[in-house]
Order: sequence, then structure tokens, then C-alpha cells
Amino acid sequence: MVRQTSRREAQQVHEEQERVKRARLAEESQQRYHAATRAGYASRQAARHLRGAWRVAEQLAEQQHQQQHQQERQPQRNEDQDVQQHQHRHQQRDHRQEQVQRVDLAHGGGGNRGGPATAALHVLLERLPTLQMMLQQEIPQQEMHASAGRRTDVKTAAEVEIADTTSALEPGCCGTAVAKPRQACSVDRALMDTEPEPSPADMSATGPATYGQVNGCAPRVVAEPTQPPATTDEKAEEAEAAVEPPSLGAQLELLLLHLRQVHCYCYFCGTAYDGPDDMASHCPGLTEEEH
Repeated sequence: MVRQTSRREAQQVHEEQERVKRARLAEESQQRYHAATRAGYASRQAARHLRGAWRVAEQLAEQQHQQQHQQERQPQRNEDQDVQQHQHRHQQRDHRQEQVQRVDLAHGGGGNRGGPATAALHVLLERLPTLQMMLQQEIPQQEMHASAGRRTDVKTAAEVEIADTTSALEPGCCGTAVAKPRQACSVDRALMDTEPEPSPADMSATGPATYGQVNGCAPRVVAEPTQPPATTDEKAEEAEAAVEPPSLGAQLELLLLHLRQVHCYCYFCGTAYDGPDDMASHCPGLTEEEH
């Protein structure tokens, strides 16, 4: 009786321990799930903010370039207004200058591609690998379809050209196509019909390679593929690939700092402030949590 009671108590203790263990494992699994969900949501939000901040940076750089361009043109306009004697000639010159400037703006600011602000933005882009991948994935589908259509046209033209060429070819030795006139082909056929076939003794004496050489076919030699030694550039690329890129949050923070320092613009406020002091007094901070 005492033994049965002790066994029952031991079994109850074991079941209680198993229940506590299962509850702990379930709680840990739920915590990991929530952590992964929060991390995934944070990554998606950071990627969305990174792309949006880049659009804003491009717009601000373009606006800054246009303002600088207008300021550079203003002294020239005042000088043209002061000159009264050659007014008609100055108007024609202004018209030509405006046409050239419109062409430059249509092509992204001429050789400078939007001025110093855009150049600094492109330098910053080299430090944002995630944004580079996002921009590469946004290639218009029209360009992809157009390139596919061009490849199809080239392939069709090449197939037609090959078909026209091979129609006038005659198979020579080793099954290769050799272009010959019709009379030469008929003479070759007559010689092939009259040429005696080799006997087994001749084959054993000369060997298949020698017989192939007599008939104009050289023996095949299979070259072993050799791997070139790794160069210094390849080693440098491998070393760069081994370095881990900055995290998505760090890249977003770098772009947000660029907007604040260069343009006095807060992405989360959506406001361009008058200066650093105005931003410090009205903007809550850099991150989204501070807003």
C-alpha cells in the first residue's frame, strides 16, 4: 500500500514537471515568433523609409540645382537689361541661351548631372548597398520587353542567314560543312564511289588515327581545362565581399543625417526648416520613435 502511494506521488510529480516544461517551451516559442514578427515589420518599415527618403533627397537636390542655376542667370539678365543699344541682339542671345539650358536640364543638368548636390547624393549611394539593390530591381518592364524583342529579332535574322548559308554547303570529311561548287561535289562523289574500302589488315597496320589522317581527318585531341591563378583584383573582391555591409537601420540613419545636414529637412516631420537652429527647436529627433 505504501509502495503504491509513493509510485502515484512520483508519477504526479513527473507529470507536473512535464507540464511545466511544455508550458515553458510554448512560451519561448511564442516569444521567438513575436520577436521575428517585430523584426520583419521593422525591416519592411526601414526599407520603405529608405526608399522614400531617397526620393525626397533626389527632389531636394534637383530643387537646389535649379535655384543655383537661376541665381547664376540673374546677373546676366540684369546686364542685358542695362544695355539699350543692342537690345535686339541681346534678346536673341537670351533666347539661344534658354534653349541650351532647357536641353541641359532635360538631360539631368548637363555634364554635372544635376550639380554638386546630385553628385554628393551619388557618392552617398555607394554606401547604401540595400538601396542600390532596390533601385536595380525597379528597372521598367518596358525596357526588359524591348530588349527581349531585340534579341528575338537578332536571333531570327541569324537563323535565316544560317539556313541560307547551309543550303549551299556540301558535307565534307568529319561531317563538317565545306562550301564547294556543284561540279566539284559531283567529282568528289565519283571518287568516293570508286575508292576501295580499307581491309582489316590495313586498319590494323596503320591504326585508326593514321587512317583518319590519310583521309584528311586529324585525330581528336582533348585539351584539359586549366584554371588561371587568382589575381590580385579577384582577391581584393573576395576580401570586400567578406566584409559585412551596414545594417538596414544604419543605412537609413545615414540617409536621414544627409537630409538634415545638407537640406535641413526632416523626413518624418516632412518639413524643410530654415536652418539648424530652427530644426533643433521644432524637430523632435532623428528616428521615427521620437516622432
